[in-house]
Amino acid sequence: MAQEDPGHCSPVDALGGLGPLARQLNQVHNRLWHERVHQDVTGPQFTVLSLLDAHGDMDQGTLGALARLDKSTAAPLLERLRRRGLLDITRDAGDRRRKVVSITEEGRRLAIR
Repeated sequence: MAQEDPGHCSPVDALGGLGPLARQLNQVHNRLWHERVHQDVTGPQFTVLSLLDAHGDMDQGTLGALARLDKSTAAPLLERLRRRGLLDITRDAGDRRRKVVSITEEGRRLAIR
C-alpha cells in the first residue's frame, strides 16, 4: 500500500487552515471599521493620529517609519490631516530640514473617539 506524502495537503485540508480564519478576521475588521470609523479617517490616518497621541511630537521620517508609510505616501497623508486641522507640521528649530509633526486637540479627540 502506498504511503501518503506528509507534506501534501489537499484543497479540502486548506479549508480548515489559517487562511480562512484570516479572511474571516479581515471581514470582521472591515465591517467594524466601516461601521465605527471609516467616515472620519482612513486606517493609515488613524495610525498616524494614534502614534502622535501616544508618543507626542516627532519628526516626519520617524513617524512615517513607525506608521510603516513610504515617503511618497506619508507626505500627502500628513498634508491632508494638516488641512483638516488634525495635526500641525512645523520646521525643527535646530535642523530646518526636518519637519516636526504634532497632533492638535481636534486630532486627539478624533483618535480617541
